[in-house]
Amino acid sequence: MIQINEIVENVLVTVEDVTNNITIQVNETVAPVTIAVSEIGVQGIQGIQGIQGEQGIQGETGIQGETGIQGETGAAGVITLTTTGTSGAATLTGSALNIPQYSGGGGGGATNLEYTPSPTNGTVTSDTGTDATIPLADGTNAGLLTPAEKTKITNTSGTNTGDNATNTQYSGLAASKYDASNPSGFQTASQVQTIADAKVVQTITNGVTATAPSQDAVFDALDTKQATLVSGTNIRTINGNTLLGSTDLVISGTGISSLNGLTGATQTFSILTNFTGSPSFSSTGTNHQLRLPNAGTGTDYGLVTNIGQTFSGTKVFANSIEIPAPVPANSIGVRCIVLGDPFGSLLVGSTTTYPDAQEMQYVKGVTSPIQTQLDGKQATLTAGNGINITTNTISTVDTSRAAYTMLANNTNASAIPTAQPFENITNDVYSGTIVWTGGTAPSGATQHTYSLSQVGNLVTLIINLSYGTAGAAGLTSVACELPNTAPTPSLPTSVTTALSVINYGTGGLQTAQTFPATPTTVSCSLRIKSTGVYEVVLARAAAAYRYAYATIQYFV
Repeated sequence: MIQINEIVENVLVTVEDVTNNITIQVNETVAPVTIAVSEIGVQGIQGIQGIQGEQGIQGETGIQGETGIQGETGAAGVITLTTTGTSGAATLTGSALNIPQYSGGGGGGATNLEYTPSPTNGTVTSDTGTDATIPLADGTNAGLLTPAEKTKITNTSGTNTGDNATNTQYSGLAASKYDASNPSGFQTASQVQTIADAKVVQTITNGVTATAPSQDAVFDALDTKQATLVSGTNIRTINGNTLLGSTDLVISGTGISSLNGLTGATQTFSILTNFTGSPSFSSTGTNHQLRLPNAGTGTDYGLVTNIGQTFSGTKVFANSIEIPAPVPANSIGVRCIVLGDPFGSLLVGSTTTYPDAQEMQYVKGVTSPIQTQLDGKQATLTAGNGINITTNTISTVDTSRAAYTMLANNTNASAIPTAQPFENITNDVYSGTIVWTGGTAPSGATQHTYSLSQVGNLVTLIINLSYGTAGAAGLTSVACELPNTAPTPSLPTSVTTALSVINYGTGGLQTAQTFPATPTTVSCSLRIKSTGVYEVVLARAAAAYRYAYATIQYFV
């Protein structure tokens, strides 16, 4: 084995007449190493061992658990040199460098090898064969270190075995690595303590400071936390017992052990009314029942109810007594009046004998007997059934009226009212003739009604048709004859023939009873169907109608 350490100048290593494996180890090399090999035997050169990188420095643990910088692991490994074959280029596979035996195994011509370094790789050159390139080390294979990686290792000092777990000299960190303007860099133990001491006494509000932003975040987070609980200081006690601890809190005292002779842990209360006897408690099992009688005959005292009761004994009221208004005349019962006797007692008298409150108001202010006053008045009028208001004389006036009439003055001047037509019919059953056109008519249960009002010569007619099942989709119109009770229309001079329109109204043809989302035009008219027969007609765009509504007015 040939070992080369701390080479700062070019080195030439020559190996001749080799019959066994040769291991060449190069450490801390900053200058090229030239290896010349000649007459290599079958065993060949064992290989060149790569530079073993030093273990990185284990970072110290900062305040509140911040982890120091983990050192990098240097490149490590062994390159094995083999001499398989007698021709062809040299090859590097993984960590195995193969150089063929160009002159045979026993003593042919010499092959000179040289090593040329660079920042990105190393090259082993041969004067008789193909050069071989040694790459940088990676996470899988051994290789060379970069200049930056070598600088990191050179800058370390102190005792460092390469194993962070056994690194005991923290002061070995390079002092030049600490930068006061960059607290997150490498720091010595005393520097870390200095920062910690400053943070302990610092009051943090918001934001970060110029010394340690991560420490500010820690103090900001702790600012809103609950202070340590101290019994009797910031947490109350119960009967002198602290709430802090891991055991149950026991409250002293035994409470009520017996109530009216009952010792149950849970006891209830209830009320019994309409009880016969004096008020009392009855305790049984775990229940206490309050028994309250109604006041009246046979009891010492009790409740006043909203039903009839008999009271005994003198009752004295400090204030006025409010007595409800008399029962209305159309209600069941006897109306009464409260009377006072000469002894100061109140009596209730029946209004069959005594006047009620309203009747008492009628006679208020009367200063003499009413009957005496009435006897001096005019006797009952018998000359006629009414008074002629135009002459202020007593005369006979016909008080009866013909059916469906009213008194009205249908002139343009003052006059005695005369009988005029008047009739109201509301929601009567409509049974007139109905004709649908455009398809199958609606069917099923029907609820057809009409309402009619005649005041003088003006008639207002409303017809509603309702079916259980809608008709065909092509329905376009419906015609309804006037009800039998409707007066005969008065025809305009120009209207004489069948299907001529007498007047227009309003209405609708609907598939549902709700108002349509998109209303469309509906035509409603009163027309001559045939001589002496009249009908109301509704027309609308084709649809499966189920309901019809018509309102028409005409004169008679």
